Amino acid sequence: MDHDYLDKYEFLLKKYQQYVFKLVELGVCNGISARMWKAYFPNARIYGVDILEVCLQHKAERIEILIGDLAKQDVLVALRDIKPKIIVDDASHLWSHQILALFTLFDVLPSGGIYILEDMETSLNTELFPGFNDAEISAYEVCSRIARVAASKIPYGQGPYQEEIYKIGMQTEMISFIKGSCIFVKR
Repeated sequence: MDHDYLDKYEFLLKKYQQYVFKLVELGVCNGISARMWKAYFPNARIYGVDILEVCLQHKAERIEILIGDLAKQDVLVALRDIKPKIIVDDASHLWSHQILALFTLFDVLPSGGIYILEDMETSLNTELFPGFNDAEISAYEVCSRIARVAASKIPYGQGPYQEEIYKIGMQTEMISFIKGSCIFVKR
């Protein structure tokens, strides 16, 4: 894949390679990453979620495709029932969608669970990615504030989403920014 994200994530994901678990990927597009996850995790069940019904064609053994608008709270809440070990957000990349998904899905992860927020460049380069800045603060800034809480164990005292940022920060064992992504490991 163009992004070679798996090479960057492998240091955290390798230990789960032979485990039986569920992975939720927000955004299916052409199905390449769902097939990559299936190959990389031979015992995992992959759930891809997309708004476009054409993505149903990517359903396969151990790959379930769900259709839903990830901008809607009720769709995200329903995904909590899957109880994934790993969540990868590679959907619309709109700030509001990234933030809502993180706030809605993070606490369903078990201890050691991993949440990966991809394509953070939409938060950092609004000239190159116009129209993605549809929230009070960027998804990158939300992640940065969560990192501050995780490191300090004190609330981030100003701005929007204070309660949500504090809650996730206190549940975060590790947070790492890498090129294009932010990775959380749940405490």
